[in-house]
Amino acid sequence: MAADPARSRTKSVFCEKCNHRGAVYYQPKPTARREEGLRLTFVCCNPNCGHRWRVNDIEFLRFR
Repeated sequence: MAADPARSRTKSVFCEKCNHRGAVYYQPKPTARREEGLRLTFVCCNPNCGHRWRVNDIEFLRFR
């Protein structure tokens, strides 16, 4: 997924697992079960890591 050129990218975040600067991010499609509000999923761009994490999109905008 991190190699997909169509994904949105940022260098404003650091991976919690490997401390690599840079990740791709996307907003998962909502499902009927999930009522968690707007969230973003990040995937580390380090090819040896690939760690995924989620944040509220408001948190992401605060740190840009």
